[in-house]
Amino acid sequence: MNRVSTGIKGLDDMIRGGLIPKRPYAITGPPGSGKTTLGIHFLMEGIRNEENVVMVALDEPPNEIKFNAQAFGFDLGDIKILDAVPDIKGYRRGSLIKDVGTILDFHTMRDVRDIRMSRSLRIMDVSIHSVQKMLRQDAEDLYEATGEKYSRVVVDSMTALKMFGMKGEDQRILIQSFMRFIAEMEATCLIVSQTPEPDHLDTEVLLARGEIRLHKTKNRGMINRGVSIEKLRGSDFDETIRPIKITSKGIKVQNGETFNG
Repeated sequence: MNRVSTGIKGLDDMIRGGLIPKRPYAITGPPGSGKTTLGIHFLMEGIRNEENVVMVALDEPPNEIKFNAQAFGFDLGDIKILDAVPDIKGYRRGSLIKDVGTILDFHTMRDVRDIRMSRSLRIMDVSIHSVQKMLRQDAEDLYEATGEKYSRVVVDSMTALKMFGMKGEDQRILIQSFMRFIAEMEATCLIVSQTPEPDHLDTEVLLARGEIRLHKTKNRGMINRGVSIEKLRGSDFDETIRPIKITSKGIKVQNGETFNG
């Protein structure tokens, strides 16, 4: 069976060569554990293979993602991005309530400037419906123009989408619908999410075909990071939590060692 490389050799070794293609996978972990960096590795591997890849940015603005990636030597110029990070549009006088909206816009990372800008003037509320609609439309436009589909998608993050786009609605039904939509795209998708609470399993993690969990702990004043494969349907995998290092070239998995959290 052909596998889809994550772009991180040590992680590929843990999952027997890569991910099973055309499936959604959850990338979970606490803040600062390397989730976005893992997603960038994954997309850059697609760019190296001349694939069509797209990132849905819901957490960090694209200009910050682009700047941070430069520290690892990544040139994100050819990555298509849907900018769906909320902007504060204004305040109601006499109130602390903020009206939050967004400009949903597709462009390549090459077009992202130091100061956040958008070529679109259409302002829409952030919702799972609007994100799904824009992603579907762009995928259809790509297919009409080239006869090709997106092969890799990163959604960063589902946690942010829940916070801004699913208030007052049944999150389980909305996420189930979104996961079905992702599966219909026939792309290998990484869905970034905060680590689930011990007694709670998030819907996207439950429905994903696999979960790669990043760990971050402090021990004697030192930050330790690790990675584990919590599930991977249709494949065996390394069940040991392996240490990882954030290096000048991104994430490096230390396969011969055991995580000491």
